[in-house]
Amino acid sequence: MKIEFEIENRKWVLEYSRDSIRRVEDMGYNFHELENKPVTMMSVLFLGALLKNHHDMSLEQSDELFKHVASDALLKELDSMFAECINIGMAKNPNVAWKKVS
Repeated sequence: MKIEFEIENRKWVLEYSRDSIRRVEDMGYNFHELENKPVTMMSVLFLGALLKNHHDMSLEQSDELFKHVASDALLKELDSMFAECINIGMAKNPNVAWKKVS
């Protein structure tokens, strides 16, 4: 899933990949900290959605865009997209058998 918007005749795409998620986790994004550090976590979550299609995006540039589009509905959608991207990598019915050994 992705979200598109346009600001000043430039198209922006919000979308996650496992790589963009890794990058924001390296920057300190933690879902459980959203309540304690909302400004920081929302900012990094938004940046992560930009990184897949806008690779050179800085946090400062991302924050400037975020000012134009920020809303509760957008944040809920980004959170859902983030979780969906993580879950896509998890096999629902793995075709390789595994077992725990000691």
